[in-house]
Amino acid sequence: MCYTFNAKLKNVVNGGIRYDSDNGANGLLQLALYAHEQQYVPFRTHGTGIVALVHDNSEVPNVEMEAVFLSPGRHHRLGFKKKKSLFLA
Repeated sequence: MCYTFNAKLKNVVNGGIRYDSDNGANGLLQLALYAHEQQYVPFRTHGTGIVALVHDNSEVPNVEMEAVFLSPGRHHRLGFKKKKSLFLA
C-alpha cells in the first residue's frame, strides 16, 4: 500500500501543491502507522515493518533503490532537502 502526500497534479491550478515556508516544528508531517501483521501471508514474509521514501513531488519514486526500512515499535525521523540551482548563460 502506498500513501502520497502533496502530489503534483495535472489539470489543477498550481498543481494542487501546498507550500510551507516554516522550518522546524511547524513544517513537520507526523504519522502513526500500524502494520497489520496478522494479515501477512505466512511463509512469504520474514518480518514486520514499513518501507518509507521521501522524495520530490515532481519525480517518480524509486522504492527499490532509495527506500528506508522502518522497524515497528520505534520512532523514526526522515528528512528531505531540495536544492535548486540556476545557471546563467
